Amino acid sequence: MPQDYGDLATWIGSIGTVAAFAVAYYQIHQERRHRLAREFRDRLAARREHADKVSAWVSGSQVVVANRSGHPIHDVDIALGTIAPGGGGEDTASTHLVVVPPGEHAVDLDRSDAAPHVVRVAFTDSRADRWSREAGKHPERVDQAD
Repeated sequence: MPQDYGDLATWIGSIGTVAAFAVAYYQIHQERRHRLAREFRDRLAARREHADKVSAWVSGSQVVVANRSGHPIHDVDIALGTIAPGGGGEDTASTHLVVVPPGEHAVDLDRSDAAPHVVRVAFTDSRADRWSREAGKHPERVDQAD
């Protein structure tokens, strides 16, 4: 006795239903992946928001640290470069500050004949993230602990 497996219309409808579920699953998975990536980028931008507001420069015989983040920063290391008179090579020195509260703060430098400039600023923000910022660039996290 032959078995009845249903008619063609029932089979096509069943295959269509399974295909619709597969497409819906794929779309939900893709949307979730994009949403998680967007949330990750937003979290990084929020973390970097404080670091974007910290800068340093040399003014006369002082190095000025501007902390416009609204929160204190800690363990500030400022690497200075100097170009010797007559166009010699770069010489580096550094300055360390334990805490820099919000605002602009100036620190006296040892005066020499060379004109110093800020090469890099490294600091720890209020979230305990360590950042490094080279002159003219965006800050980058140097610790990757989350």
